[in-house]
Amino acid sequence: MATIRFEPDAREVGAFVDRHLLEDLRRRDAIEKDERTVAPLRKRPHWWDWELELSEHADDRMEERGTDQLALRWMLHHCSRWRRSRTAGRFIVEATYRGTAWEIVLDPDYDRQCIVVVTMYTTEVR
Repeated sequence: MATIRFEPDAREVGAFVDRHLLEDLRRRDAIEKDERTVAPLRKRPHWWDWELELSEHADDRMEERGTDQLALRWMLHHCSRWRRSRTAGRFIVEATYRGTAWEIVLDPDYDRQCIVVVTMYTTEVR
């Protein structure tokens, strides 16, 4: 049986948290201070678990960019952040896959309760 060591949390006097949670808090503070790194994804939108549907454009771009649906699903599962797009109703998900930063444009279809993947692209300049 593993022993869990507790350390006092400097944020609340007398409170104790699991060592890993304290490490996460320290990491989050470091992330929020570093503008180049995005803050961790905290709350996913209510439509997050709907079925995925690839647009023809996204399917073509995936092949062009040397990725596949498995990589797409991995990125969505392990994404770091999401934000609203400039296009009404769309969202952009930020993720890293094999050391490369990606953005995935999603368009939730509320009538059919599915998420349409509009496109995906790397954000790194080559």
